[in-house]
Amino acid sequence: CDPLAGAAPDDQCDGLDNDCDGTADDDYVPTGTTCGVGACASTGQTECVDGVEGDTCTEGTPGAEGPFGDASCEDGSDNDCDGFTDDADPDCEQLCGNGSLDPGEECDDGNTFDFDGCSSLCLVEYCGDGMCNPGQGCTGCPEDCGPCPPSCGDGLTDPNEDEECDDGNTENCDGCSDICEIEDLVEDSDGDGIPNACDNCPLVANPDQEDLDDDGIGDACDDEILLEGALVVGSGKVVSKFTLSGSSPLRWFRARPPGRS
Repeated sequence: CDPLAGAAPDDQCDGLDNDCDGTADDDYVPTGTTCGVGACASTGQTECVDGVEGDTCTEGTPGAEGPFGDASCEDGSDNDCDGFTDDADPDCEQLCGNGSLDPGEECDDGNTFDFDGCSSLCLVEYCGDGMCNPGQGCTGCPEDCGPCPPSCGDGLTDPNEDEECDDGNTENCDGCSDICEIEDLVEDSDGDGIPNACDNCPLVANPDQEDLDDDGIGDACDDEILLEGALVVGSGKVVSKFTLSGSSPLRWFRARPPGRS
């Protein structure tokens, strides 16, 4: 055996016994190697087998990355080993809001706003989805919007709200007033058949309850009647309507009821 010129020691992986010691490639020294990217990155080393150099490094198995909104798009890792991480990965691209129904979407209304029927994750919003959506409120969806605070007219008498009664409405003259106070529907001071609690002139008889200017005070006891766009004559009744013209048209009139000075 004649050693090859310059072939000492025998550190080349060529299957030859270059240093004539009876063993081929016996001085070969493995070197460290790396392979794969992202979550698939791994390490290994070179090896020499029967004169052929190999590498023991084996890449990891790619995982899933995406879709948009998934935790894998926010963990700082290239889970699918394609060289792109999180929002730079095409699989994490935000398709929700493009107006097209893509896989995994329940809806897509062309935006990424919540509370419009289709959420920012393109999921249909409904009562019970954990969000208080517009139009639901405490009466329409208490499981998401919470119970309604006590209020006059809710049908529940709440002494903490200074309610004496609550008949489920805010109407007057039904025994419980619009501010949830008990109404006296018996006392009638002027004897006109209208209880004081409902009489717009409790001390002046006016069974017709006329209120020309709708100010809540009956004409029979109203010191001043305010009218708009009406001609008032001596009887205190509106007998005609008219329209004034000019640079500063007069619209409001004050009239005294009959018998008042």
